[in-house]
Amino acid sequence: MKYIQTLTEKGKLKWHDSDAPDAEGRFRDLSPKDLAAWLIKTRKGDMKKISGSLSQQVAFNKNDDPEYAKKMDKTRKEVYKQMDREDLLESINEGKMPKKYIGNDEIVYLKTKEDSRGAHYNLYYKGHNIDVGGYMFGSEKELEDFADNYILSNQLYRKLRYEDSIPLPESIDMHYLDNAKDSLQPKNVYQHLGVEYGQTRRGDKYVQINYIPVSRPQSQQPEWVKVFYDNDKDLKKISKELDMDLKESVLNEEDSYNDYPAAAKKNAQMAIDWKEKYGRDEVPAGTPVGWARAHQLAKGEKISADTVKRMSAFNRHRKNSSIAPEHKDEPWKDNGYVAWLIWGGDEGVDWAIEKSKEIDAMKESKQMKYIKPLHEAKRSTVHKAAKKGSYPAVIVVVQDGKVIHQEPVSTPDVAPATFNVMQKKYPKALLHLEDKTGKRLFSESVVTEAKSVKVGKYIQTQYGYFYKRVEGKVGGQDAYVEIKKGKEGKRKTSIHDTVNFDIVDKSIALSESVVNEGYWSGYDYDKWTKENGKPKYPKWVKTTLKEIVKGEFMDSVYDSEHMYMVLWLGSFDNQRRSELSAYDKKGIKEFGKVGYKLVRDKWNDLTGYNMFFMMGAMYALEVSKQIQDKIANGEPVEPAYYLMKEYFNNFGMDTKRSRIFNAAYEKLEKWMTDNNIKTL
Repeated sequence: MKYIQTLTEKGKLKWHDSDAPDAEGRFRDLSPKDLAAWLIKTRKGDMKKISGSLSQQVAFNKNDDPEYAKKMDKTRKEVYKQMDREDLLESINEGKMPKKYIGNDEIVYLKTKEDSRGAHYNLYYKGHNIDVGGYMFGSEKELEDFADNYILSNQLYRKLRYEDSIPLPESIDMHYLDNAKDSLQPKNVYQHLGVEYGQTRRGDKYVQINYIPVSRPQSQQPEWVKVFYDNDKDLKKISKELDMDLKESVLNEEDSYNDYPAAAKKNAQMAIDWKEKYGRDEVPAGTPVGWARAHQLAKGEKISADTVKRMSAFNRHRKNSSIAPEHKDEPWKDNGYVAWLIWGGDEGVDWAIEKSKEIDAMKESKQMKYIKPLHEAKRSTVHKAAKKGSYPAVIVVVQDGKVIHQEPVSTPDVAPATFNVMQKKYPKALLHLEDKTGKRLFSESVVTEAKSVKVGKYIQTQYGYFYKRVEGKVGGQDAYVEIKKGKEGKRKTSIHDTVNFDIVDKSIALSESVVNEGYWSGYDYDKWTKENGKPKYPKWVKTTLKEIVKGEFMDSVYDSEHMYMVLWLGSFDNQRRSELSAYDKKGIKEFGKVGYKLVRDKWNDLTGYNMFFMMGAMYALEVSKQIQDKIANGEPVEPAYYLMKEYFNNFGMDTKRSRIFNAAYEKLEKWMTDNNIKTL
């Protein structure tokens, strides 16, 4: 900590009397938190005056009463926290050495301890300690200079290059963890406001827990605690210590962004200035989370991809982007306008919308890049297998049941690279690594051939739909027509390669396609309502179901009252749906007494196949509206699969092995085909 000292010409400290109210012993009697609040109030938030008061207390007491001086340091931190000055909080620790530093060859320097002489670091490569004893560095510059010149020895590189990476040792800053445990005790927390993951300017990762304290339950300025950590193993320990469900963080430089426009920062700062100038009585707008976001934007801090998505979703409040006429002269009183500004205003939300698209594209790109390694041999796996044979060996390339190439391998060390080269050269082949005796050491196929269906054959998809293979192609893939109610459709469609299916007999396809998609029937509903009465359904349920049927996303037989509760239940996410079923008060409040009894009595029937198909139809309907808007605006339309994937990603819904996603995609693709919608 650097202390601000006022010196006389002789170099001695000089006491300055303050024009603030007399402390009357408060500096010694009050806790750091209460003293901070008193200083902010009596100095009217003037940071210069507050800092001067604390610096004088430290300077005149640090030798005679070091514990008192430490209390002033804690009070200074508390002032910064209560005034939302996270930038100053970080500057307090500016003199500390970084927890982790990455040098040449991805060598990680992990700090083990630090004192007035400097910091000690251990060195790791792929998680392995490579220099027993480590090194001591007196300054960050000394660490950087050393790391710039230190490289792995050839011996270590040869030893470790094919070894699997292992987690780094735990590197939790226990000071922060202990502080978090103390601050987040139930007796201290009025309301939890959520968790954020971030990085400092140095790249140190942290988890930040936001909350409103019991001492200030009506506060609109949240407090927070941070715990610094290095890896997911650390985060699991933090979760256990704090008794919180913290997700495993994958935050890195690529996952956080601060390239939002200067105008977004200006908008957020304008709202902050209004709040500080006029107070919460005149500027009541904004939630604690919203104000925390405003401070992030105003400071130009990096925000996570999840935060970008939330900013993008705030576009639904764009009607508030203009000042209401009655508040033209005093815009800070317009709650909607202020709320719009603290999320970045027009420029911030517009940036978030475009950045969300970019993030989705990057995720898609990363997923596509990851598909190859799934089929490529893992270098370490091949290397371990290769070491078990005798040399020279050979990689045998087999395609269509014939050996089409043999590639010699001189040593185990070159086997992994040679194996992957052969995979790229022969993408449809099966590769075998065999030693000089003919012993097979390793095998792997790059691709699995798609299931071939001859024209005239019938298939059933994993969701119960039936199709017949016909002549021709649709979008470069084999053409099919749907079998519905025992009859063949006329419009051709295709089956996406993510959809699983089985080849079935014609008799099965024609007979079973007549059966309802689910098990909940109008007969069952009528029988139940005669005994228990009819639930009261929201108007939107009836309207949406009619739209679904009108758009042909579901057959007209489903435009019936027995499907209202299926649609209503399907509109909630899994957690909320389970809560409404499990808790009487919540369920009755949402569905009414009769509706809640129906949910409890017929839960399995209502949430079976019918609901999956209904949810898929509901999502397909929503995306179809977006498509119609694109066409009206002359915008290009992507294929159904990618449009639906974007929709699911935007709402954080799972697309992998999801029955709902595939049902939604199938229904949307069929709708696009039926309406002759051209895609990219």
